[in-house]
Amino acid sequence: MRTHPLRSCCLLLGTLVGVPLCLAKEPRFDQALQTIRESKSVTTAAVGEAGIKTEAFSAFEVIAKQATREQLLALAKDENVNLKAYAAMALKERFPREDFFELLMERLKDEAEFDYRNGCIGYRMTVGDFYHQALIDSLSPEHQALVLDYLLTSDNKLAATDQALCGAEIPERHLPRLRALAAAGNGSALLAVARFKKDEDKPLILAAVKTHPLECFRCVAQNPQPEFFKVLQDAHPALLAESTWSATQREFYTAAAAFRNRESAALFERVVNGSDQEIPMRKYHLDFIGNAINSSEEPVYDELKWRFWGELGRISQANFQRLVGLDEARAIKLTRQTLDHLSWEVPTEVVTAMFTLMSPKDPGYVDGVIAAELGKCELPRYSYFASLALQSPKDSYIEPLFKAVESSTNPYLYLPATEALVAYKQDAIQKRLLLAPQKNKALAKGWAATEFAKRVKPAPPPKIQKKRK
Repeated sequence: MRTHPLRSCCLLLGTLVGVPLCLAKEPRFDQALQTIRESKSVTTAAVGEAGIKTEAFSAFEVIAKQATREQLLALAKDENVNLKAYAAMALKERFPREDFFELLMERLKDEAEFDYRNGCIGYRMTVGDFYHQALIDSLSPEHQALVLDYLLTSDNKLAATDQALCGAEIPERHLPRLRALAAAGNGSALLAVARFKKDEDKPLILAAVKTHPLECFRCVAQNPQPEFFKVLQDAHPALLAESTWSATQREFYTAAAAFRNRESAALFERVVNGSDQEIPMRKYHLDFIGNAINSSEEPVYDELKWRFWGELGRISQANFQRLVGLDEARAIKLTRQTLDHLSWEVPTEVVTAMFTLMSPKDPGYVDGVIAAELGKCELPRYSYFASLALQSPKDSYIEPLFKAVESSTNPYLYLPATEALVAYKQDAIQKRLLLAPQKNKALAKGWAATEFAKRVKPAPPPKIQKKRK
């Protein structure tokens, strides 16, 4: 079979062209390596507020695409810290399911640091932590257990160790090591010790209140034992005197709420009964108490919830439903009190639940509340009340809605009001809306005028059918 001469020429040309194309990859690869070596940081795909791709990351993309597995493993052992970091990223991207146990164990000992930038966040990382973050999830359970053993038994400064102490399922055989770390001042190790709930560890937890109060309170919340409560009582006065709010305060109230007894309620009542002058951060203490008892249905906290609602105006939807079930008459009284002086701090879902409670009993009262709130022309909840008027138009809403349309300069007020008024489908309302721009100049200019005009369209003239001759 004869070969066409053109085919031979094409094959020869392809061979000649292919050689320089193949060789051309090498300079680009070497240039990418050099760019990474000289970079001041290791970055992800987009950094900064504008989400910019750095030259170093573009170089990484070249490496990740062109390098072989063996080349990437060699880069993981390079002297340049940037190359080592990007090698970890490339291995994770190219071989997401491969178990790089031996490589990870070797890199965990690498304490070299580099600047890492991810989005708008930048911080220092060690190579060991970076490799742990990149490769740990692809390891087999057996290898993950061995990594955990290394983290807990070796003297290392890895952030991965603290992460393991906080979240990993740690075998009890490591308890002696955890106790030693906790005694040396490691708060994460203290939390890990507390999870085993051993009586012999109580002195260690109690002693931590002076050095690591936040972790101490978290330990108490995990295992609220009677002897721990004295620690809370002794710590409370100092926390109340603090001039700034803190996570320690929050954890304190979470721990106190875990006891679910009259004594813990008394700690909370001390804040409720106090004043802002006596307790500088009283508002935050009340927030923390509310969050701590909201998730609890213990009867011992019910009276406190009544006081939070009646005296402080603080009520969650879950507590509202619970208190209505306990004493509907008392709840209705407080509901009227709340709606008569409605604060934006009352969650919208609670307002809806209150309307649901009151509507069958006194629909006129609910209509009056909605009309009054519409008449205030106030954000941030105006659109909510306008939507209620849209769903169920009432004559009492018309003038309050027109107040927003004819006098407000805020489109987030007059546009929802306009939509609600259009829903009435009354000629008189439609005519008044068409005249509104004469009273309110904000409706006659800019994008707001366009949006207003979209909502208020004059009805098209009726079509007149021609009579057939």
